[in-house]
Amino acid sequence: MKTFSRRQHVTSTLAALRQVSVVYVMVDKAAIPAGSGMLDDHVLFYNFAAGLVLERAVLAAHRWPGGHHEAIVRFGHVRGFDHGTSRDYFHRKRTTNATANLPWGCLKSIHFSDQASWDGLQAADQYAGMLHAAFHPDEFGGYESAHFLAIRHQLRRSPRGKAWGWGFKFLGDGAAATRLPWWPHTGL
Repeated sequence: MKTFSRRQHVTSTLAALRQVSVVYVMVDKAAIPAGSGMLDDHVLFYNFAAGLVLERAVLAAHRWPGGHHEAIVRFGHVRGFDHGTSRDYFHRKRTTNATANLPWGCLKSIHFSDQASWDGLQAADQYAGMLHAAFHPDEFGGYESAHFLAIRHQLRRSPRGKAWGWGFKFLGDGAAATRLPWWPHTGL
């Protein structure tokens, strides 16, 4: 959104949605160890991060208020990216012992779609923009966190009400997020 008034409108519209569970996965590239394959391999990096999103979507469907639901997970298609590698990665993820305890039975289907084709992907793009504006300083060093904070009640939460690790998965030094000037003293 190019204007503040449009961002305000989109934020208030999305923040008013009920029965929404937002899941963010954020990777601090500076925290990836030197020599790690993810630094040089964008396919590995994308699939790893998307796999974490997939896990959280499955867990959200399994623990949805009122009972289990099926998850239909739709990722936005990335131009020039072979999403067949993602499908292969997700299949391996579902069949390894490391993630065997996840309720994969809740996963009905996975799709990679053009963003303009689905309202949900357009909304996801807006949520991603809110996250980006909150975590990346503008040219003057300021952060636009108000929109992200306005939707934080929609973040997936643990039974104890914590979003960290549930609806907000941050890979890296957590202090890189929590020391931002706008970070709520009570957390997300």
